[in-house]
Amino acid sequence: MSMYYNIAAVHADASLTQVGERRMANAAEREGRLCLFVARSAFSLALQALHGTPQSEIYCFYFSGFLITVSSSANTNEIRRLRKTGEFRKACPKFGNAVQPTNRVFTKERVEELRNLMVNTSITRDQRYLDAYLIPSQDEHQSEFVEDYDKRLQYISGFSGSYGDAIITTNRTTSTRKREPSAVLWTDGRYHLQADNQIDCGWKLMREFYRGVPNMTMWLRRDSPEGGVIGADPKLLSQSRWQQLSEDLKRVNWDLIEIQTNLIDVLWTTGREPRRNKNVFILEEKYSGKKWTKKVNEVREWIKLLKADAMVVTALDEIAWLLNIRGRDLPSSPFVRSYVLLEMDRLWFYVNKDQLKTNHISKYFESSTESVKIFNYDQICPDLATRAQTYSKILIPSENGLFSLGASRNITNCIPENKRLFKQSPIMLLKAKKNTVEIHGMQQAHIRDAAAMCEFFAYFDKMFKDGTTFTELDVVKIVDQFRYEQLHSLGNSFPTIAAYGSNGALPHYVPTNSTNVKIGDDSTLVLDSGGQYLDGTTDITRTLHFGTPTKDQKEAYTRVLIGQIQLSTLTFPSDLTTSAIDVIARAPLWEVGLDYEHGTGHGVGSFSSVHEAPISLYFNSPASSPENEILQPGYFLSNEPGFYRESDFGVRLENVMEVIEKGWLRGSHGTHYLGFKVITLVPYEPKLIDLNLLSIHQIRWLNEYNDKVRIHVGQELKRQNFTKGFYWMMDKTNHFPENSVSSAKIFVRMAEAEIDPEPEVRQPCNISPNDRLKHLVASCKNAVKLDYTKPLSQYYHAGMTMAKMANAYYFERKTENAYALYLKFMTLFMEEMPKHPDFEKDPVKAKVNNPDKMEKLISKVDKLQQILMRQYREDYEKFLIEKENQNLKNLVDSARNEASSSRHEVNNVMPMVVHQEQMESSANYEWLPVTQYIVLRRLGWIRSV
Repeated sequence: MSMYYNIAAVHADASLTQVGERRMANAAEREGRLCLFVARSAFSLALQALHGTPQSEIYCFYFSGFLITVSSSANTNEIRRLRKTGEFRKACPKFGNAVQPTNRVFTKERVEELRNLMVNTSITRDQRYLDAYLIPSQDEHQSEFVEDYDKRLQYISGFSGSYGDAIITTNRTTSTRKREPSAVLWTDGRYHLQADNQIDCGWKLMREFYRGVPNMTMWLRRDSPEGGVIGADPKLLSQSRWQQLSEDLKRVNWDLIEIQTNLIDVLWTTGREPRRNKNVFILEEKYSGKKWTKKVNEVREWIKLLKADAMVVTALDEIAWLLNIRGRDLPSSPFVRSYVLLEMDRLWFYVNKDQLKTNHISKYFESSTESVKIFNYDQICPDLATRAQTYSKILIPSENGLFSLGASRNITNCIPENKRLFKQSPIMLLKAKKNTVEIHGMQQAHIRDAAAMCEFFAYFDKMFKDGTTFTELDVVKIVDQFRYEQLHSLGNSFPTIAAYGSNGALPHYVPTNSTNVKIGDDSTLVLDSGGQYLDGTTDITRTLHFGTPTKDQKEAYTRVLIGQIQLSTLTFPSDLTTSAIDVIARAPLWEVGLDYEHGTGHGVGSFSSVHEAPISLYFNSPASSPENEILQPGYFLSNEPGFYRESDFGVRLENVMEVIEKGWLRGSHGTHYLGFKVITLVPYEPKLIDLNLLSIHQIRWLNEYNDKVRIHVGQELKRQNFTKGFYWMMDKTNHFPENSVSSAKIFVRMAEAEIDPEPEVRQPCNISPNDRLKHLVASCKNAVKLDYTKPLSQYYHAGMTMAKMANAYYFERKTENAYALYLKFMTLFMEEMPKHPDFEKDPVKAKVNNPDKMEKLISKVDKLQQILMRQYREDYEKFLIEKENQNLKNLVDSARNEASSSRHEVNNVMPMVVHQEQMESSANYEWLPVTQYIVLRRLGWIRSV
């Protein structure tokens, strides 16, 4: 991942040549800069050579993996300081030929207006000025994806990612110095490059959780050692985070105070989207798998166990799960803005009553035995203060991981301090473990989702080859439409990511009008999308290429695929943490010094959050909670390793997996084991797979995965009459040779040289070779029947797929499978297709009528038939031998039974040896019946010595 700074310098001369190798960097060249690759040890010398030179040329350094540009007046210490703080910005400051990103948003005026508000003493209770103001990305329920109305961070900074924090400081003069005002944004590796493009040069950018980059407390201490006052909206920060941040800030002489009136809301008076306030609807039990009243009682048992009298529920996904209701208040998550206060004998529901206008919602609650009280959304805080007086303790959800931040500071303030009990939400864990109905629904939703994706890919592939021009936004619109047409579909589970070329290097890039680019054939297209269905939530990423991929693109794709396969096939002890599991997927990239700056996986809900707590697979996550890093059967999570090369291309592959039981394995010494079942069934891109990097076990997994796609998704595609999608899917799921790559090449050469491959291991068969072959030929020919109402081209593509599969079987030495498919292919092309009414006028005829190719194929099939007859004869001979041996065994058993009642017991002398001289006298063996003697002699139990 490169980061950019501006350097003004002289032309590269001998002094610079001594400290590094000169190369031209394409990305920098587009911005009018010449880049030099400089070793770490030579960096100081390079700076000395540049120091004090005129700013007539724009230059840059590649230094320890980072593309660095700074002003010529910067000294070595300043460069080191910048590198440690993470304040590096692309094309900032804006001068020279540096091209500004097209999606950069300039918010200088808004920031200045905010600073003016901050120095207004009326906004603080104790009449103090604000030195800094904190703007988080969350809403009042600590949601990850918020509605447009709540995108306060984007309004003030221009950054549209789902995770980030901003701090705005004011001018301040102290006895020791004058502090310049600052605007600083923190976000993690998923969004760092995106933020660098979006925020203007007036902002400093911090890569959060990155080594050496200061957090907010460290930065404020450095910026103002004398301390100060920082304000924040208590509704937008969780109690856990508020308390931790407040304690950290006190240690550096900063006070965190509550600002009840959100300052962004004061400024944002025009152009703001209104709240959605859509009607609430019921999720039927046939989708949820459990009555809401039963869920409520389960939660009450947890409340009792934790020695509390009530629980306040603030997370929207938990409320939706608990009550079996859904809404449309968030753009991609089916939730309604609300709170729940759950007591032992009643339930208090706080919601905008206008969203409950439909009578069936009222009847839904009234029809149950539960006592449900419905109040307006804003009534939650006064009621908490009143009701809490009757409780010994009220359970308040605490923060647990990235996707469960707990109750807000504001909700906590509503409850008297002596009544508070902070624990992780039991609903979080109950919701994560899916019941049998939900598991079945998730599987079915993913099959329908896969059918939609296959049909989309087939459509897009054909239109692209026909010359149609597509942009990233076109891809988003079309794939969303294909998915929306599916049964039970209720829209996306998150904004669709369609990232081509260099945009693919941004993990969470979402195309806009300013960043939209045309899809070409020389780079990769990363398509990350998902759907919300009544019976499940999907999340899938595939990386495509519409031309000839480069070696680097194939290696990156294959290593990402290997990581995904390794994680998919993992069997592990049930107490293994998710952070330990995460490294399994990274290992293939780590082998060559590569990595990706996001988690490998996250939990997935059922018609709920696409990022569901408590699961997060990330070895380096600071938010990991040890008690929530243990997986359980019935959990669903994503498996999404990736690779991103800045300004070039990206690769990501994502499947959803179900955690399943593996049981008590042999030699496990009492350890219980778990594993994964992949439920995402969409083909990979064969042209991007380098088989030389795959082991035979990984190739076998890929073939088994393709078989599952053909079986489950193939049936769904046929059911929906998605013909194009079906043939696209068949083409992308061809069998990969499971031999080593070198062996595969040998078989190819053997086939070209018309050398018979070694016959495979055979099993005995009681059918004569001729009858067996006749039966195979008849069944193959009978299997090929045409429906004359369907286009001829459909059968042509089916035949070509047969031929490809037959070739794969031939190289695998699976003679019978290859022979059968070749025979079906010949029957289709030579006998059935010419009977089609449109054969003479269809352009397919020219492709079918290829005597030279058909003659070669007939020769190959004749040879395969000879091999097959030889194998059938061997099978039949094995059967006869086994039959004869069985007859002989029966005779021996009979002899033993007869001898057991006589003075000579055969079982006592077997195996016996009768010497030649003993056999000369008939008296020595006359006691043996002739038939039994022959049997024993043929079995070798009587022999001549």
